[in-house]
Amino acid sequence: MENIDKINIVVSQTNYDLETAKKKMKEWDNDYELVIKEYLNPNFMKKKEKKKELSLNQQIMGEIRDFMDKCNVSYDNKRKERRLKN
Repeated sequence: MENIDKINIVVSQTNYDLETAKKKMKEWDNDYELVIKEYLNPNFMKKKEKKKELSLNQQIMGEIRDFMDKCNVSYDNKRKERRLKN
């Protein structure tokens, strides 16, 4: 496919005029698909971070661990205070 055909495809698929289409084609090394993708979604190259989905059991155990950690810290602080008073 010739360059003028690619530019015509970009112009027909976007609201770009010929000059803007040529400029965008140079930016993307004459890859008309990337030009159209950028027009539709300017952030298409950024990857979305996927959070690791935990099973229900993993979520429950995580909450229990967090709760017990807080209880342990609280208990240790109270114990230190008691030692200082005595």
